[in-house]
Amino acid sequence: MNLTPEQERYHLIGNAHDVLLECIEISHPAFSQVYQYVRNHTKGVTVTHEDGAVTHYEYAPLKLQRGKSNEKLSQEITVTVADLGMIIPHEIDRLYNSPYELEYPMLTYRSYLLSNLTAPYETARNLKIIENTPQVHGAVFKAVQRILNNKKSGRSFTLDKWRALRGFLNA
Repeated sequence: MNLTPEQERYHLIGNAHDVLLECIEISHPAFSQVYQYVRNHTKGVTVTHEDGAVTHYEYAPLKLQRGKSNEKLSQEITVTVADLGMIIPHEIDRLYNSPYELEYPMLTYRSYLLSNLTAPYETARNLKIIENTPQVHGAVFKAVQRILNNKKSGRSFTLDKWRALRGFLNA
């Protein structure tokens, strides 16, 4: 993994007062608005996106659990949202009663260093929210990125055509 100079400074040199702010953005054409939340700044935060747009993220009690990138280069984030139990069910109803009901809601993850709110530190865009589990005081949902490495060569590697493969299979 190639680190930017800013990431190298953060991880190798570090600053005890520099906090990594984690932000999520949830959107869908049927939603009444685009929801933008920050996990670890109780007063909210105003940041600049990678396209130059200045946006304010409101605080919400979130738990973000990032999955590992697998061999197909996909990304996964599980989000536990509290105190939004009244908002999310209404938006899901709007989604199902709209002409866009077959489209997935999308999640964008951005992290910023408190010392630099003008450019994202890390970004994961266009993750599909594929699972939603309603809770009493919120929701848990999983967002995944489409599979990026899903190409096949068209060749079938079978033992009758490729006898040399037998040694690898028995190892």
